[in-house]
Amino acid sequence: PPPAMFLSRFARRLSTAAPIPPPVGYGPYANPRESLIKLYQDTLEAVKVIPATAVYRKNVEKFTSHRLKAALETPEILALETKIGLGRIDEVIHIAAVEYDLIPFVAADKPWEGDAKAVKIEVVD
Repeated sequence: PPPAMFLSRFARRLSTAAPIPPPVGYGPYANPRESLIKLYQDTLEAVKVIPATAVYRKNVEKFTSHRLKAALETPEILALETKIGLGRIDEVIHIAAVEYDLIPFVAADKPWEGDAKAVKIEVVD
């Protein structure tokens, strides 16, 4: 059959196919966008326990604020997934949750108090 016919059949099958379930271990979330927004807001609040001069805090605030803005401005899930660029919404929520859970460990270790010159980094080829 001509390519156009194949594509139209393929598109028809996709439109009637059952939704793809989330990856194993993720979601599903009843309100994924709202969950993500709340998680980003909580992360921005939680990271305030780290000094404002710490590079870790600056980076977390920068990328979390960027993703929060995308979530607030993009109500459609597929468009939001594309805009953030980290995969399916379930995976994006998982990544955000891991970052949120990491904050207390970074705060306890206080890496900003160490002497950067004393740290030896071994490069493995």
